[in-house]
Amino acid sequence: MSRIESGEQVPTPTLLEALARTLGFDLRELYDLAGHPLPDELPDLGPYVRMKFKNLPPRAYGEITSFVEFLHAKYGVEKEPPTDGSDEVPEGERPKAV
Repeated sequence: MSRIESGEQVPTPTLLEALARTLGFDLRELYDLAGHPLPDELPDLGPYVRMKFKNLPPRAYGEITSFVEFLHAKYGVEKEPPTDGSDEVPEGERPKAV
């Protein structure tokens, strides 16, 4: 860690993902700080759910993932999600389209 902090070593994407997961940091921020391009695809839902909802019993994580897969199969995907993070802004706070 000290070599990374001093700039002697650039962390690998795998290490960044482990740090983000372990320390609760935003992966996009760590990629940006390390000078890595953002990954083309989003990470699996499981690690996110475990990090976001730490107090759930282990069985609940599988139920959440199964439910999301069920919804995806039921409704499908109409288009690619935005990559600029605009889908993460709450509905009432999104700028109006002009």
